[in-house]
Amino acid sequence: MNMKLMTTTDLMILVQEAQTELIKRRQANRPEDVEAIGAIEPVLDEIINQLANGITYPQIREELLIPWLQSKRRDGRSYKVIARMLNHAGVPTVSHRAAWSKGLIQYILGVAAKKEQGAGNEPMSGD
Repeated sequence: MNMKLMTTTDLMILVQEAQTELIKRRQANRPEDVEAIGAIEPVLDEIINQLANGITYPQIREELLIPWLQSKRRDGRSYKVIARMLNHAGVPTVSHRAAWSKGLIQYILGVAAKKEQGAGNEPMSGD
């Protein structure tokens, strides 16, 4: 038998390819009825495209997802509606397993708020 052991890099590449394929399938299988939630917002398409192109979720979360979530909350959208918008657009969760939920949105925004509060309490450089 000719068995080849996979290196960590090989395994990471395999996982990334599987995630990319899953994202592409989710994009292709979006519901056609956008009337229930509205048109899919460009930032959500951008998140999906970046994930499909191998950009990591931590980077996307900080640059695109959290600001978008915060803007939706400022606009008065409920956590449940925001979760429905993400699910409708086909944006995968970090785990790629569960669907978006109001609890997950609350958790992400809660962690972001704590990070912002912590950053505000740090001494200025030179102090």
